Amino acid sequence: AVGARPDKLAAWVASRPEGGRNGGLFWAACRMAEEGHDLSTTTSLLGEAAYAAGLPEREAMATIRSAYRIATRLGPANEPRPTQAVEAVGL
Repeated sequence: AVGARPDKLAAWVASRPEGGRNGGLFWAACRMAEEGHDLSTTTSLLGEAAYAAGLPEREAMATIRSAYRIATRLGPANEPRPTQAVEAVGL
């Protein structure tokens, strides 16, 4: 229900509690990749949100890069829902 608006995704990531931060960041980064946002924009925006949520920088950057590797293998999203590869991760 968050949608793919970068500002909404970032606010949602920043609000994730411990135990849901990394998975939430991964999900949000996949949404941005599927919507065609570049990695630099995503790492800047969602990286700051992840730090605000309490994730260390190294972990946040690794999670965002991982999301981009998975989401971009399948190309841009045709529907506003997670790709099959992302669903298979089992967040």
